[in-house]
Amino acid sequence: MRLCCRSLTRTRLAFALTGLTLALGTGVARAETSAGYDKGFFIKSDNWEIHLGTRTQLQLSTTDPDTFMFDSTLGKRTDTDRLNELNIRRFKFFGSGTIFNPAVKFKFQLDVERFKPGGGSTGNVRFEEAFVDLTEKPWTQLRLGQFKVPFAYEKMTSSGKLNLVDRSIVHSFFGINQEPGVSLYGQSFGKTFRYDVEVSTGVSDNNGFDTRNDADSNGRSDFRYMGRLTWEPLGSYTWEQGAVSYPDSPQLTLQIGGMFNRNTVPLAADPFLPTGRILPFGRAVLGANSNTFPAATDTLLSNTVSSAQKPYDRKELEAVAAFKYLRFAIEGQYIRGKVDPELKWIQGKDPNVKDLNFDNDGLRVQGGFFLVPSKIEIAGRYAGVNRKADADFAADPTVREKIDQYEWRAGLNWYFSKHDWKWQFDYGEISTEWTLNGDKLAVPVRSDFPGPPVGTGFDDKLIQNNARKDKEFRTQFQVQF
Repeated sequence: MRLCCRSLTRTRLAFALTGLTLALGTGVARAETSAGYDKGFFIKSDNWEIHLGTRTQLQLSTTDPDTFMFDSTLGKRTDTDRLNELNIRRFKFFGSGTIFNPAVKFKFQLDVERFKPGGGSTGNVRFEEAFVDLTEKPWTQLRLGQFKVPFAYEKMTSSGKLNLVDRSIVHSFFGINQEPGVSLYGQSFGKTFRYDVEVSTGVSDNNGFDTRNDADSNGRSDFRYMGRLTWEPLGSYTWEQGAVSYPDSPQLTLQIGGMFNRNTVPLAADPFLPTGRILPFGRAVLGANSNTFPAATDTLLSNTVSSAQKPYDRKELEAVAAFKYLRFAIEGQYIRGKVDPELKWIQGKDPNVKDLNFDNDGLRVQGGFFLVPSKIEIAGRYAGVNRKADADFAADPTVREKIDQYEWRAGLNWYFSKHDWKWQFDYGEISTEWTLNGDKLAVPVRSDFPGPPVGTGFDDKLIQNNARKDKEFRTQFQVQF
């Protein structure tokens, strides 16, 4: 109830601020205003203007999960049924404009999460963005507020300008949501070079934490530091997936970025240091216990230190290259990252732990070709995320865990009015494989659990295959105005 009320209060505040902005602008200008529609509704006067718009994505997905269970009632193995879901993937309301001076710009954006998977029956309105840009000097522009950070290229691209139904597994693992912060950025007068430098809270959406109870301040961070350099040698690059704009001259963007998230306190389901563990997965990762994951090793990796007492530093580098010309577009993204846990908390509970290392990398290659310029496009993607985690012990050998995940998709898009009004289809597969000390985990079988009674610990549990291969078909209709 508190979260719901808080979200409602933020929503009311957003509209109140918008109204106050309009009132102030009218008072300062003392001039008649004009209103109309131009890719969104607008109201403007001599000293200010505001544009309002929405984005709606209606999505249907059908998934064949690569899981099964042994049904003790039926006395046989049953595969997981196909999952069908119809939901409003995104519904956003946003506004942008200028106030007092054309160089003073602002934007706000809200996202209604009620209809999303995991959004909850009571719903939630998420205040995604609210910031002000001071853009008087091209080389020294300033942004203050909550906004997208200049890291993880796929997230930096608007969800309304994708040429597959949704973002990749690289984004799912490395992506960062909007954060409160301060950003200094600038670009050359020819718009061929840009830099971004930012300091943010390091915690997405500014959910906050209890400063009076630091031992339970999950999600805390001592700031995130980011930098990015962009070079567009052929001229300004249109920031959208695909060549829907049908550029009549080649466009190229080359980017490199870095991110350092200092002293992050993880949430309970953190991918690096989850509650009760010091490595990402345990013996029950495939549902029932795997017979190739020794119980002694599982005990070795268990840890009673709470997530809030296992802070770590996270460092990542990113390289991006993207090209488009006429009907064709292609982009590549690579991220390399490392996580350094603060060992003193863990060693206080288990002095046997000598070192922990986490190395991760992600690769995505995605392209599209228009069969009919700006109307009918075929698209494809290959992506991979590789995660390595090592734990060194004083009296035991090193334990190494590895999670490899790969994705491929093929898509067909029909653009009625570029990205503003489109219908998309894609089909693909995501495979996941777990290995321990270089050996692939065996999928548990009922005979591994003799009981008594037979099957204890195995019956009626969801079991994942290894490598797990989930197949998915999605279609999505988007309208934005």
